[in-house]
Amino acid sequence: MKITLSSADTTRRKRLTAKLGQYRQRLATLQGEGKSIGEIMDVLCKIAILSFLLENSRVTREYILGNLRKEHGEDFNADIFQSAWDVIVDYVENDGKGVIRGEGLPKDPTLMKRLSSFLV
Repeated sequence: MKITLSSADTTRRKRLTAKLGQYRQRLATLQGEGKSIGEIMDVLCKIAILSFLLENSRVTREYILGNLRKEHGEDFNADIFQSAWDVIVDYVENDGKGVIRGEGLPKDPTLMKRLSSFLV
């Protein structure tokens, strides 16, 4: 399975970049609260998937899965990864309309500026 993002789809790219900023901000908050790696695995997976996708315009499930397994070892949770993968697929394909309990993709054009410290 793979996710592909057109380089011509600048609106979606901006919204996904803003979402990546939200995830990085959330990760910083969770780490500041002293959460364990297991408690932040969902956010780590989403950041890894989105970062690679935005840099390369496509990402395969197997590639990211292998990298995260190697990086996090016993702390890695395949079920959490699958859930994170499904969320990102929905963001790319449906603007997050199928995400339950999620915030969806940012629609506020000023969000990029407000999250700039979390964007790479």
